[in-house]
Amino acid sequence: MLLDENQIAFLADPIQGSVGADDALIEFSARSIDTDVLIRQEVRDYALHHGQMERVDPIVLGPRDFADEWITKPWAECSRWTDPRARPEVEQWHQRNQWASGEFIDTTLHCPQRPDLWQVGIDFSNGEADSDEASEYFLIRWRPPYHFTMVDVSRYPWPDCSEEDKEADEPRTLFLQSWHY
Repeated sequence: MLLDENQIAFLADPIQGSVGADDALIEFSARSIDTDVLIRQEVRDYALHHGQMERVDPIVLGPRDFADEWITKPWAECSRWTDPRARPEVEQWHQRNQWASGEFIDTTLHCPQRPDLWQVGIDFSNGEADSDEASEYFLIRWRPPYHFTMVDVSRYPWPDCSEEDKEADEPRTLFLQSWHY
């Protein structure tokens, strides 16, 4: 056995995968931090390097799913998906808020002046009155086809991220079957 992990999956949707001589790709439906969304596609792509299985891209298929994945995984894992030039506060935010739940704020926004950046907003207030204080915005680099990097986290939205990108939030799959939620 080269890999020993577990993950909760929703079995109403198929678990799909492919296995090669030195890699394995698994895609399944998993829980989202947003209870209105409920489920999202989880991608586990592993490659064998020097006798060890290593998780490689793609890890997700969209910016919202990336924010969701980044928030819920341990820093040792998600630090690999964080821009090394990110402020130290990004790691501190993650350490304080891992496993937080919330609701996505509106549609994912594209940053037209910086074409490889998207903004995902999440309201972590869980219905409490002072929701402005509980909103966080995640600046995510998306390079084709599915390489994501956390660039920054802020209490305030980035002013140059203003273009709604509903397609960024659409469900995707790496397999031929299309998903319907």
